[in-house]
Amino acid sequence: MSDNKSNSEDYKSTLIDYWKDKSFESLEAARSDYAAGRLTPAVRNTYYACFYALTAVLLKMEKGFKKHTAVRAALHSDLIKTGMLDASWGRFYNTIFDSRHVKGDVGSKTT
Repeated sequence: MSDNKSNSEDYKSTLIDYWKDKSFESLEAARSDYAAGRLTPAVRNTYYACFYALTAVLLKMEKGFKKHTAVRAALHSDLIKTGMLDASWGRFYNTIFDSRHVKGDVGSKTT
């Protein structure tokens, strides 16, 4: 294996790990926000947890995108239409994709 290919694979692996770590951090923040009744940031952090995880998956598949809309399109074309993921995950992603732009409280948590 050439040094360039090895360096490229190391860099790719580092990037994938970075996005996975960011996904877990965002998911933990979403859980904390939800527990505290902060629903707007909980939804936003849930979206970013999914976005970062999906970015890692797509990088593993040799795909990279700069726009959120392109990542969403790749979810549908590369993972759902191919049968790798159930369509319900696409609907979920679409919902949180749109919900992250909601201004103000999306509601209050009731106990």
